[in-house]
Amino acid sequence: MFQNIHKDVYMPFLRYIYLCVPKYIFLAGAYGHPTIYTNPKYITRLVSFLYLDHNTQSKLFIDLFGADFLKRNRRFLLVYQLYSVRYNMRIMSEKCGICMVYIFLKMETFVVF
Repeated sequence: MFQNIHKDVYMPFLRYIYLCVPKYIFLAGAYGHPTIYTNPKYITRLVSFLYLDHNTQSKLFIDLFGADFLKRNRRFLLVYQLYSVRYNMRIMSEKCGICMVYIFLKMETFVVF
């Protein structure tokens, strides 16, 4: 039942993000928290959209997590956690890849006071 409540709240939110930037997202789900799966080359554009859009307002960069799974075909997993203070919502953006040589994220997007 707890999962269904989260899906009812998060799925319209994820649907809105997908309709705004469908090129950058190839999968979105709400399994306890909204998760957006994207290609590493689109991460800067997706994070900029989440930061600048009035309906998402993810103004806080919480965490960056990376993992290397040696036995999987797509070895690398990179997870960005963003937080919207206005809507009290955490958004996770995950990227999987065979080879992640260099992923650039503009930290100037998130202003530090």
